[in-house]
Amino acid sequence: MVKQILNGVVLALLPAVLFAQDGDLRQRVVNAQPVRYQPSDCYKTGHFSVRGAASSLKTASENEVNRERLLRDAKSSLVRAIVERGQEENPGAWYYLGRTYLYQGDVLGADSALTRAEELAPDCAAEALDLRQRTWRGIAEAADLHVQAQHVDSAITAYRFALAIYRAEARAYSNMGSIFELAGQPDSALIYFRLAANMDTEVDGKPDPEIARAVRRVAQLYAEAGNTDSAGVYLELLIASAVAANDSAGRDAATSALGRVMFQAQRYPEALSAFKRLAEWRPGDDNAKRNLASIYQAAGHEDSAQAIYAELGVAVTPRVDTTSAAYLINRGAGKYREGQFQAAAADFQQAVTADPANRVALVNLALAYNELKDGAKLVEAAKRSIARDPYHELSHRFLVQGYVFQEENGLAREAVTRLEQLPITVDSVTASPSQEGLSVSGVAMGRDTGPSAPMVLLFEFLGADGAVISTGEVSLESLAPGAASRFVAVGQGSGIVDWRYRKQ
Repeated sequence: MVKQILNGVVLALLPAVLFAQDGDLRQRVVNAQPVRYQPSDCYKTGHFSVRGAASSLKTASENEVNRERLLRDAKSSLVRAIVERGQEENPGAWYYLGRTYLYQGDVLGADSALTRAEELAPDCAAEALDLRQRTWRGIAEAADLHVQAQHVDSAITAYRFALAIYRAEARAYSNMGSIFELAGQPDSALIYFRLAANMDTEVDGKPDPEIARAVRRVAQLYAEAGNTDSAGVYLELLIASAVAANDSAGRDAATSALGRVMFQAQRYPEALSAFKRLAEWRPGDDNAKRNLASIYQAAGHEDSAQAIYAELGVAVTPRVDTTSAAYLINRGAGKYREGQFQAAAADFQQAVTADPANRVALVNLALAYNELKDGAKLVEAAKRSIARDPYHELSHRFLVQGYVFQEENGLAREAVTRLEQLPITVDSVTASPSQEGLSVSGVAMGRDTGPSAPMVLLFEFLGADGAVISTGEVSLESLAPGAASRFVAVGQGSGIVDWRYRKQ
């Protein structure tokens, strides 16, 4: 199943230009085939037409002068055998057709024929796999040369060409990701790094090191895009993989990265968890202890922080601002995890009051009311969130649940309809002060319902009295299901404390 999914994804990424099958790459495919022809030990010819085609294929491999004619004859014989002579279920017919395509330099035809041969005779798949890998190596050499020469377009074409015949090579996806990243296309880079990161191939009996490299890059790209949750998922995968492999250096590096990502996102409980693990694994590392003390302090655990500072002989540092939204959000998150939902809601409400522009505080407040099954307050929080962020899917789900808690079935059905009609989803929104006033960044994503229409979002930046101080526009192209587009809207002027947006 995994292989089928990967194949479908990759082929969907192949552009129309690939199907022209570049002449130089076709020749590399031909050159990659065995110098001396050998019949298959597993795939049997069976029918006389298939035997004749295999004989023509052997002669073609040894006869340069008449090669093209002999290959055409072999292909025609095999196609007739499959279409007209009842050999559509003969794996040998498909196998030799795949080999004929390879001698012609046609990777797409070869992939289709070999796939059918593998399906019909799975016990013989090793021979088809050998042909795929041999061909892959020949094309990958060209791709690597283009990378070294910084011929980006040619390298991309070559790697895509190689992926048409063999899709179990993590290095191809990882290298494609690197190329797109260097070209300043992080969304495309993320697609390929994720393909590599989600593979389970091995090299010399051990997990392919390219997979771990891809996982790190996926996590970093998600972190840079402000998608902290996804970054955390991939870093946890990296930690688990390193632990399984007894790789203490890799484990510690990934754990430290996780702590930094969470700290930078002001997700102090998660950062605390990561640095506590790191300190346990490295008990003699003073830097790990200092980091842990800093996170304890930021998360509001002043006594624990000061105990570590005292152990290190470090002077007592100033307390953090316990009235800030970041402090209140993280203190509330700790209470939420402990099941103290009412106390968590109180902290989140204070955070909303301290920083109305902080969406995390408002969403967390709704989460707490959801756990408390307080329908009225959940509806209130969800409506407030939707009013400023109408394409935030989770807020619409909160609204539905709030009506369900209140047994307002009619209103719940109406809310479900609005949820299903959302053209896009907007997520990972953060607001931060800028030189101009306030900057709001986020990610727009396509929904499973189909490609969205191009649209413009109008952001309004508000003062303490609710008046609009300035506006900013964000233009979004059509988004396919699952596609993502980062955006930034900047509000200019002093006194901006909040924001909202709507479709223009």
